[in-house]
Amino acid sequence: MNIAFDAKRAYLNNTGLGNYARTLMLGMVNRLTENNYFLYTPIAEKVRFHMEMVFHENVKVLTPEGYGKLPFSKSLWRTFGIPKSFEKYKIDLYHGLSNEIPWLPFYTKTKSLVTIHDLIFLRHPEFYSGPDIGIYKRKASYACKRADKIIAVSEQTRQDISEFYKKNISEIEVVYQSCNPIFYKKHHAKEIDEVKNKLGLPQEYILFVGTIEPRKNISTLIKALTLCKSKIPLVVVGQKKKHFDELLKLISREKIYDRILFPDHVHTEVLPMIYQGASLFVYPSIFEGFGIPVIEALYSGIPVITSTGSCFKEAGGPGTIYVSPFDTEEMAHQIDRALEDNEMRKKMIETGNEFVSKFHINQVVDRTWEVYKSMK
Repeated sequence: MNIAFDAKRAYLNNTGLGNYARTLMLGMVNRLTENNYFLYTPIAEKVRFHMEMVFHENVKVLTPEGYGKLPFSKSLWRTFGIPKSFEKYKIDLYHGLSNEIPWLPFYTKTKSLVTIHDLIFLRHPEFYSGPDIGIYKRKASYACKRADKIIAVSEQTRQDISEFYKKNISEIEVVYQSCNPIFYKKHHAKEIDEVKNKLGLPQEYILFVGTIEPRKNISTLIKALTLCKSKIPLVVVGQKKKHFDELLKLISREKIYDRILFPDHVHTEVLPMIYQGASLFVYPSIFEGFGIPVIEALYSGIPVITSTGSCFKEAGGPGTIYVSPFDTEEMAHQIDRALEDNEMRKKMIETGNEFVSKFHINQVVDRTWEVYKSMK
């Protein structure tokens, strides 16, 4: 097959959507070498993330060069220009990897597929600006209506698509995400200590990884820390947004400056060592489409506490502890248990290791390929 991907996020996004795109495309190229792959990206000359897949002989990167001179021509190209090349390259299938697809003429022979990660902007609009909600609504609504097939990254997202866009459940395929394969490798204690020393991390710490924004609910975790018997510090790794200033005010009010660290300039390559060096991973997010940090932590062999509801049990499995995201007392209690009860910790790690294997990239690629073949 000649398979095309929307590769914008893969090139330009360091977080969830970018990780999903890079991991899936790399897995497809390396595992299914008989296909030809076409990567559509508005910017290729300013690659932020190296992807060895672009050097494969069966991979071609396509950009909007020559498509007008207007400042917004790249956006227009992603919406209207991409389909113009489908016939030229004999594209069999176009996969929109991040909630959207271009405008497709009714006569196109190319099949279209969209991955919907979440509809949080509809479920929790309070976390988004009005203009962003409008843009996300328009793109997701059109994609769900026009695409020949929809992939949801969790059962929670499939239910949301069915509810908000009145799609029959049978029209939506659930294909779970994977995480970057670099998290599969177990690192030596020396490597982990080197990273800790370089970033100024303590020997023992609780870890949170994710964008620093209200939906991730780090404020509840900070409040829970003040109730914990354990005084192990919290390390927060993530992009600092406007909400960061509010967290600093909360930390000041609670007088726990010495128990929370926000390391800067954390590269993806060292994240596995940061995870593996942690005593516990806590992810109190209010709502997610899937929650990749949870499976990163499970692959890293550390106990996990996350929220009830949403998709979290799908990602965390039976070995994870689930707490209502606003129950500070219960969160503190479970943090102390997970740090102090060695038998429980061992069981959580063993169960997590067994459960997380279902998210291995090979399984995700094989499941995605089944969906592709069903569309021929």
